[in-house]
Amino acid sequence: MRKLWEILYDGWELLNDGYIPEAKKKFKEVLKKDPKYIDAINGLGCIALEQGKLTEAEKLYKKAYRLTIEEFEGKLPKKIEWGELLNRPYLRAMHGLGLTLWGLDKKDEALEIFRMMLKLNPKDNQGIRFIISAMKAGETWEAFMEEEKKEEKIIDELIKGEEMRKVEIDLSELIYAFNSCRIGYEHYLDIVTGEILYTCDELMDTEEIEKIYERIKREPGRYLAIPTDSSREGYRDMEAFTDTVKDENLRDKLRIALNGRGAFRRFKDVLLDYLEYRERWFKFKEERTKSRINEWLQKNKIELIEKKHD
Repeated sequence: MRKLWEILYDGWELLNDGYIPEAKKKFKEVLKKDPKYIDAINGLGCIALEQGKLTEAEKLYKKAYRLTIEEFEGKLPKKIEWGELLNRPYLRAMHGLGLTLWGLDKKDEALEIFRMMLKLNPKDNQGIRFIISAMKAGETWEAFMEEEKKEEKIIDELIKGEEMRKVEIDLSELIYAFNSCRIGYEHYLDIVTGEILYTCDELMDTEEIEKIYERIKREPGRYLAIPTDSSREGYRDMEAFTDTVKDENLRDKLRIALNGRGAFRRFKDVLLDYLEYRERWFKFKEERTKSRINEWLQKNKIELIEKKHD
């Protein structure tokens, strides 16, 4: 039986690729099994928002926000940082609710949500400061949303309209970026120079991070957000590797380790006693990551020219 988070990821992937009815079906499938699954509600809210069904979007995002407060036993903490993956559904709910309230001409309520978000997540990974600035400058919700769509369209047209672009990239850096699930890290590929930009909550102050976001905002078609390997992909890698293990005793231990929460840690702990297989695992994982990198680059019409080190 497939796990709910796997179905959810399918929904978001379908939505990102423009398959709206299929995405909606996935989100509803999750909610049928767990009516309080916040990110599935966010998914439906996102669809309603993009379709201009603001009353429906408001209802969905308010439900997601209410469930967020319930998750914290009735009172939000002082910080809900985007860098912590488990926090992202909560912040997505607030972001969607704020945009929806703005669209319904409830500007004061929207600003209250956005200002609260900046206090909860000062690093502002979602670009809330840009939204507040636009609202204060008198920009309409319709104009703002249209500008967002234009930026997405620019990127799509750049990708669709080009031949394969040859870009010299440090492959080891790109692999690190794909494998980087550390809290507070985000990576972007400059498709002109091959440089990999990153933001890091731990090592950079807010001003430094904002400068990078402003640089990306100025040339939206030049920088690609580098996706990190999802938990689903990581789990599938471990399952696939386990199937290659010939040592029956080890294979059984790995299969037991993969059951339930904490599978990633248990899997690695088991391999600590099998150094040869541990090295095989690292190579196996790297090859699987390279394969996903190549798929991502091809989708974005980029031919990787591996950067040579002196």
